[in-house]
Formats: sequence, structure tokens, C-alpha cells
Amino acid sequence: MPYLLKDMDYPVGGATVEWNAWIKGFLANGHKIGVLTFKGAKKYIGKPLDFDIVETYGLDEGIPKLRWIYKRYPALLSAVQEYKPDFLVQECAGYYSGIIAHIGKRLHIPFIYRVANDMDSDKRLEDRLPKLEQLIYAYGLKYAEAIICQNNYQYDQMKKKYPQKKLAIVHNPYYYGGESPEIKLKNEKKYVAWIGIFQYQKNLPLLLEVVTSLPEIEFKVAGKSLNKKTMDDDTRKALRLLEESKNVKFVGYLTRTEVIPFLSKAYALLNTSHYEGFSNTFLESFFAGTPIVTTSKVDPDNIIDNYGLGRAVKNEGELSAALASLINQNEDGYNSIVRQCRTYVTEKHNPELLARKFTDSL
Repeated sequence: MPYLLKDMDYPVGGATVEWNAWIKGFLANGHKIGVLTFKGAKKYIGKPLDFDIVETYGLDEGIPKLRWIYKRYPALLSAVQEYKPDFLVQECAGYYSGIIAHIGKRLHIPFIYRVANDMDSDKRLEDRLPKLEQLIYAYGLKYAEAIICQNNYQYDQMKKKYPQKKLAIVHNPYYYGGESPEIKLKNEKKYVAWIGIFQYQKNLPLLLEVVTSLPEIEFKVAGKSLNKKTMDDDTRKALRLLEESKNVKFVGYLTRTEVIPFLSKAYALLNTSHYEGFSNTFLESFFAGTPIVTTSKVDPDNIIDNYGLGRAVKNEGELSAALASLINQNEDGYNSIVRQCRTYVTEKHNPELLARKFTDSL
């Protein structure tokens, strides 16, 4: 969150963008919000905020293999104890799920888990997290007072595992901040956009397939790798070939203020991911007035089909044809989709309304 608030050239994840919008929604409903983060964050951010920054441990403090025991856990426990929240909410499957749940249990504060990704709710997690981390995450879910899902798929999966637990579905909010920019119509669009961190989830080999099959279309790729050493071989190979492609331009990592202008000039946002949850990039694209082309498996609750926000195809092999058909659509038809994208996100992803739904579910 501090990196997002500074709008730095740092790969901020979708959950952080999501929670920035949640904070605005909770504040609009009269709630007090504290964000647990690292020691020194207030000085790093360097500006007044309308919510609380709750500092915990220093990022480099302690002996690496032992610091969770004698530095980090005690610092988190102490910070929560002093802040005295009514609820503890954590998002993204992993160690923190179990750690925050345990702190909540010790302090008699209800722990709420917010699902970040479809993978959080099914067996794919077993391939993505080490065994110990899986066990700690499972502990967190076991002691969660409620699980708030992003879509129907997550809800159904969690319901099978935890039939007695309080479950709810609340879609992601979207917050822009400032006056909404005018949407661009078809004659002002120039290229196809792709945004993401260069990792397995984002399926760069599929992006390469689409790029290769549509040489007459310009693609602009925004993003960066988190760690090239841990990048899987397929992603590494696809990235190298994309860099050599004549119809692909890499624009680097975009700060939050750069995302909407980048998307607004695109005919479409192409999403090639193996899995998502409720992608915040989708909401940014809709707000920019840019339709989305992706596969049905990452179209949350079929919103793209149900609301006419682009193209969602069943098979990956159909992506290129779907993208071409959207771009080649007549101006009136295409521009009506553009307008519908902005209308949809404004009406359906209002932070104040969704935050009220979130708290009502508790």
C-alpha cells in the first residue's frame, strides 16, 4: 500500500489496488480503517491520509530464518492489540492468512478472509504454494469467521470445503479519484493492450500465439517481471520471442496514474491469464472505455457476456478471431460497447455501495 500511495515504479499487486478502493468505500460508510504495513511507512508515504497506517516490523530487521518468531509475529500482535480493531481482514492465500487468523484468535477479534483469486479456492493452490504455506493458509481458513468471495466460482468451491462457514459474494470496487476522463471512441484507438506481471499466471505463451496470428495489429505490453531467476521456462521463452516480434512494443511498468491513459487508447485489453479472481485491470479497462477480450474461465460471473463488455471465448484458440472481430466491428456498434464499459463499472462497482454490502455480510 505505501508503494501504491507513492505511485512508484514498483509492481503493486491487484489486491492492493482493490483495497485502496475498499478503503474509500468503508470511509464513505463512516468506518475507521487501519492498514497493517512495515515500520517507517508513514515517513515513506510522506503525506496525510484519511485512514490509519499501522506500522509493524522493519522489512530488514532480524535474522532471516528466525525473525518471524521473535520480530515479525510479536510486532504484528502488538500493533493489532494497540489498534483494537473490530475485525481483521486479510487477502491473498499464504502465510499471512494463518498468522493474522492466529492473532485474531488470541485477541478475540473476528478474522475475515477475502479471496483474492480463483486459485485460492481450488486445488491449483497445491501447485503454487509450498506444503507448509498451504497448511498455514488452511489454518487461516479454518479459523476465519467469514470468507468473502469475489465471484460465484469461489463461493461454490469454498462452500464445498466449509459448508458451515459464513460465506458471501461481493464484487471488487473500483475507485478512480478525481474527475473522470472522457472516453475515447474507435477513431481514437490505436493498439491492443496487455497488462500484467511476467509470470506463469498471466500466460505469455498464449499472448505470443495471438500476437503471431495477427501481424497487422499493434500490441503494447505493459508490465515487468518480479524475479527473473524464478520465472518459469515457458514464460521466459515467450517473453524473449515477444521482444523480437515486430508488432509488439513493451512500454514497461505503468504507475497507477499511467494505466487509464494507456488503456483508453487501446481497441481492447487482451487478457490471456490461466486464472484470475476479479481482475482489477478489468475494472480499470471498463472505466477507460476499453472492451476486454479473454477466455470464459477468467470472465468473473460472465460479466463480459452478460453486460456486453467485449468478447469472452470458451477456447484459447478462438481469442485471435474474437479480437479481430471486435476491432473490425462498425463504429456505431463498437462505440456502444465503449460507452457500456464505463456505465457498467460506474453503476456496478461503486466503492461506497459495495463496502456497505461487505459490512452487511458481517
